[in-house]
Amino acid sequence: MYASGPAVVAAAARPLRGGRAPILREIVGNSLEKLTPKAVAEAAWRGEEECVEIWARAGEVLGVAISNVLGVLGLERVVVGGGLAKAGEVLFGPMRRAVARHARTLGGRAVEVVPAALEEPGLTGAAVWALEQAGRAGGATGGR
Repeated sequence: MYASGPAVVAAAARPLRGGRAPILREIVGNSLEKLTPKAVAEAAWRGEEECVEIWARAGEVLGVAISNVLGVLGLERVVVGGGLAKAGEVLFGPMRRAVARHARTLGGRAVEVVPAALEEPGLTGAAVWALEQAGRAGGATGGR
């Protein structure tokens, strides 16, 4: 499974079509067009086991990917944003467990995985990094 909005929707469409997701069906009716990651998250929050499992798989995939990056970069905190992050703990719980499990193989460092507090965390992070780099280089005007 991929951890993306379309992958979550595709995974949720199967139990919806098979009649195994009554809470999700209540949320979207019989309309696959209304099936969104937000609807799948809402069904998971309300206890729809099929949807909880979809988010658990997405969290596991993201957790393993984060762990692989941690092995290279040695980060202490990872900020996760974007549409999937809005699913909250149904995504972050499994993701944190996967990071903790895989981090043990990377020297056992504790790593904090948190949701982004800003709407555009990637853009904001890039801007902060650029400002820090400019400060180290004496700024854009050569320190004047």
